[in-house]
Amino acid sequence: MKETVKVELLKDPECLMGFSCGEPSIDELIKKAYYETLLEKGYTYVAILNNRVIAVYQIAFITLSAEEISEDTNDHNWSGNSELRYGCLLIHYLAVEKTCQHRKIGSTILNGILKEISLLGRKWPVRFIIIDAVNDLVSWYKSFGFEPIRQMAVENAGFTTRMYYDCYHHDRAELERYEEACINDLI
Repeated sequence: MKETVKVELLKDPECLMGFSCGEPSIDELIKKAYYETLLEKGYTYVAILNNRVIAVYQIAFITLSAEEISEDTNDHNWSGNSELRYGCLLIHYLAVEKTCQHRKIGSTILNGILKEISLLGRKWPVRFIIIDAVNDLVSWYKSFGFEPIRQMAVENAGFTTRMYYDCYHHDRAELERYEEACINDLI
């Protein structure tokens, strides 16, 4: 019989007792997870298998300007409206219990997040998923379509790389036709 992993909002900090992903700085963030969830600064989710937490991740909404993300994004910011910023979902961390690593648990969770946010982005303006990737995992995140954000300083500079995943779902050719028509109207 196949075991089922259940993902749910963190409701009891006691379930995190003894959890370690093997990275002390992330383990410290996880210790604050319940408090930040209560404050609604971000929501922390736990993946549970056989009544044991095997993974933890925290998400929050942030905004970033086009200049903060990439050259490609900035190319499409000709309207000049600097008050409008891109809605982003920040994955503050995604941690798998060290005894459960290398079993595709992180991949499964990340794929689930990407799918959920892609659906959310069709109803709400969530353009990018942002993650502060531990430097050792940058190539792993790239395999999911994440790219490093240009010139973005993060709190743990040197330890993490801030990356983005573009959830754009409209027809890019239509965007370019519209921009061209608008620019021609301005000339």
